[in-house]
Amino acid sequence: MNGRRVGRQLFALVALDLRLHGLAIMGMNVAGVAFILLVYAIRPNPGGGGLMALAFNMNLLFPMVWSDWLISREKIVHTIGWIRSLPVSDAAWVLAKVLTISVAITVTWAASAWAAASAAALPWAPGWWLMLVALLTMGVLSVCARVRFTQKTGQILPLVVAGVPLAIFAVARRRGAASVQWLVSAWHDGWGRDASVGLAVGVSLVVLVYVIGWLKRADTHALYE
Repeated sequence: MNGRRVGRQLFALVALDLRLHGLAIMGMNVAGVAFILLVYAIRPNPGGGGLMALAFNMNLLFPMVWSDWLISREKIVHTIGWIRSLPVSDAAWVLAKVLTISVAITVTWAASAWAAASAAALPWAPGWWLMLVALLTMGVLSVCARVRFTQKTGQILPLVVAGVPLAIFAVARRRGAASVQWLVSAWHDGWGRDASVGLAVGVSLVVLVYVIGWLKRADTHALYE
């Protein structure tokens, strides 16, 4: 019974977010796909890697915008206080935001990957699924950072968290570190990709548990902006 109640809460909250932001999210998706196709139309042979890089960058930035839409409205308009006065748990509220942005990310990833692959006639590759996992992880980080911190910090922090290990890896690879070469080999062997997915899922769960626990202890007025 408790599971059914939580499920109804999640469904209602996700439906509310999609009603408020779904049209704008869909508009960004359409504009992003059109932009990819226009880039290919202007320069018919930019290379498949270039189009996929464009699609990934677009997918990376969109969730940061959407997380601000989903959370800022609640904090600025103070509707989070109204929601917390209802028989809705803080965990359900956070999970609903994560589910909403995950749906948006998946739709954007599928549409932009299709546009880039169709334009450049690229075959389907396992790396595209890894791109989706990375983007979903970024979505979780964006929502949780926006819940936990102020608007500016919440937007910057996910990029810092994602950028620091990438920067370390890039510097170490340029210097020819043996450990980096081992990681590259593991990636190409396949098991390194599985480990990366597991790490992404683990990080997402840890961040979610931490933010939900913090939110349960937070005073409602401290959440307002």
